[in-house]
Amino acid sequence: MIDSSHTETLYDVIQLFREYITQNHGADSKTAQAYIRIADDFQRHVSNKDSSVPPELAVQEYYELTVGVPPFEAPPSKSKERYARAIRMIHDILHNEEPKRRYVNYPLRCPAPYQDILSRYESVMRDDHFGDKILPYFEIAGVDTTGKHHGLHSLRHSLATNLLESGTPVNEIAVILGHTSAASTKTYVWSDIERLRIAALEVPEK
Repeated sequence: MIDSSHTETLYDVIQLFREYITQNHGADSKTAQAYIRIADDFQRHVSNKDSSVPPELAVQEYYELTVGVPPFEAPPSKSKERYARAIRMIHDILHNEEPKRRYVNYPLRCPAPYQDILSRYESVMRDDHFGDKILPYFEIAGVDTTGKHHGLHSLRHSLATNLLESGTPVNEIAVILGHTSAASTKTYVWSDIERLRIAALEVPEK
């Protein structure tokens, strides 16, 4: 069972994880709810553990149990990725580190010559995303990103939409975004209210 000493570690870590997810994804978003369910499941898992089990071991055991591979190896399928990401974020919080937006996963069975290269650059790949560097500028600009996508991909969407609103042809926007087809570009463009009004059908009078 989780006693007071255990509570100071895993229970508080799980709660901090919930708060982090809610703050970054919005309490009502499907993404947040999925992560919260994982946190609840993990809490039930550790509540049945002997309090003498080290928190690090409990996290690693839960990763292996739910993801199906040794601790922090790459998840074997897409369906396991969210579990893997959630547990690694909890692991970061346990060690007083900021949870990462992305994690580099590679199997330990990677050929030895490449393992050395991967281990040398893993910290760079994990901690030095350009997407992470732009987040403070959203705050400086007063942009509320709560529950919204706010990485580099969102900037591409915003650029495409603003260009279209300013009258730039879709074919030119495709060139700017590096698309080979204008059809790909159309998925990047969000219509504003004025353009939606043009497309709306008139309501027939009774």
